[in-house]
Amino acid sequence: MPKALKVSLWTLGVIAAAALVLGLFAYRWAGELESERITDDLHVIYSNLGGNVAVLRTGAGAVIVDTMTFVMQGEALRALAEELAGEQIVGFRQNLARCK
Repeated sequence: MPKALKVSLWTLGVIAAAALVLGLFAYRWAGELESERITDDLHVIYSNLGGNVAVLRTGAGAVIVDTMTFVMQGEALRALAEELAGEQIVGFRQNLARCK
């Protein structure tokens, strides 16, 4: 096998491995959510990708406002919202930034 081909294949392998590692890191980082209590009944959940979600406890169930997050964050968002509110999610309003 010519030396140039070996170097090309090695370089391609290193690039592919680096892309895989960076992709896994980005996927994990994007899935992390942080929260902040505003009042006893209102919390905000922040995404590392810039999204934020309000969680309002109503006594009849929790309401999520502005679910501008990625689909991959959906289950984690629901679980964290229910944990923060101490109630099941009974309603949501999605993508308020796109509303006129």
